[in-house]
Amino acid sequence: MKPYSGLHEKGSKERTIVYQEHVASWKTPGTFDSKEDGNITSGAWRQNQDNMSSLLPLRNILRKPRTEAKTIRDELAEYFMSNGRVTWQDLYC
Repeated sequence: MKPYSGLHEKGSKERTIVYQEHVASWKTPGTFDSKEDGNITSGAWRQNQDNMSSLLPLRNILRKPRTEAKTIRDELAEYFMSNGRVTWQDLYC
């Protein structure tokens, strides 16, 4: 789902849904570099490059979300502002 673009007022439904999407995203442990006790540990992808010939550049292609996707995003935003509201969301969103 494409998040709402731009900057949004704290507590707004747009900012809340962007935050909820961020929290819901995940990464595989060890995939990215991490910093612990001031030391940077390289992610697994940097350490194991035996079969990797190159990292190909990604093209930046602008896409407009479909109307149906926007409708679903708006419904989720309304849900997170009402029945799906959690007590801590106003502290971070």
